[in-house]
Amino acid sequence: MPTAPPRPQFTEEVANLTVVIGREGTMRCSVKNLGNHQIAWIRADTQTLLSISNTMISRNYRIKVYHSDNSTWFLHLENVSLTDRGDYMCQINTVPPISKQGYLEVVVPPEILDEETSTDVEVKEDAPAQLRCGAKGYPAPEITFMKEGSGQVRYATKGLPGAVASSNTVDSDGLKKTTAVLSFDTVTRGDMGHYLCIASNSVPPTKSKRMVLNVRYREPAVFVSHQMIGAYLGDSITINCTVKAYPRPVVFWQDSTGKIIISNDRFRVKEMLVGYSPPEILTMLTISDIKAEDFTTYRCNASIDNDKTREKSLAVQLSEISRPSTESSVIFKDIFSQPSHGLPNYGQGPPASSGNRSCSCTKLLYLLIGWWLLPGAVRGAAA
Repeated sequence: MPTAPPRPQFTEEVANLTVVIGREGTMRCSVKNLGNHQIAWIRADTQTLLSISNTMISRNYRIKVYHSDNSTWFLHLENVSLTDRGDYMCQINTVPPISKQGYLEVVVPPEILDEETSTDVEVKEDAPAQLRCGAKGYPAPEITFMKEGSGQVRYATKGLPGAVASSNTVDSDGLKKTTAVLSFDTVTRGDMGHYLCIASNSVPPTKSKRMVLNVRYREPAVFVSHQMIGAYLGDSITINCTVKAYPRPVVFWQDSTGKIIISNDRFRVKEMLVGYSPPEILTMLTISDIKAEDFTTYRCNASIDNDKTREKSLAVQLSEISRPSTESSVIFKDIFSQPSHGLPNYGQGPPASSGNRSCSCTKLLYLLIGWWLLPGAVRGAAA
């Protein structure tokens, strides 16, 4: 009797496949002893016949089949979409038919949802605030918040006040939509700044969006390096003052009478913005050719929205310094440099002659004589 041909069989499982949306993917079916039997690819979850042998049944132009040596059959999908997600079956038309199937997973990188994400948030100091961020993708995006610059968000820890993050995920047209909220019970000046909402789900690329938290100061913060400054009569001096506040404050200088100082031939006021979040202003008051009446108190003032209740100032006292007299230095120079005064050479003692050394007692004697003569010499020069 003739020997029956070996029965067709699969040599391996149809592996599951994960493809990023928009890219292409290929599923493989490996068999042996196929003989005159045929391979069919079927969309298992919808029972849709896609192909028989080399013939395409499906009219989806993105799907193609091909094989290698009649033992390896491929189902190739181009420009994969969410609708392609599902089970795919490789079937041999034996009686009864045998099959293997694998799952095609379609993943989607995260995308920030602008309509559900904060942009600029402005609140008063010590008031509550929320930063919101929405993202979709598959798998579900995870959302984190980061503060630019320091990178640290002031989270509430161990009973200390701060921010609390929460999130919620729902299904949305084959994707997952996550909404995250960063909630502050009370915001401080230190919370002000630029924040990043970062969405990731292990499918590159990670996406982020920038948002701003502006905190309206109760009153400006004013700083001066010194509150008492000395200067010489006739010289020039610059007094520096730094102001921080949001919104940007009005900054001005006043004299001791309360009069606002305006730049003129001897007084010059200069202002520059040195920081942005919050606005930081450096104001400089320069006084040239200082006169006696200039030695007084100057105030660096800052006001928010021209509101007197939101005004802050610091005083700087400018005091006169007496110039050092050169007369006494000339007298001492003459005393120690002119031999006519008959004073000893302090520190060295009298010159030692060859073969004759001065003892320490002689040095001490010269020193004592010098201290006795010095006040009289100074008095004589002064007279």
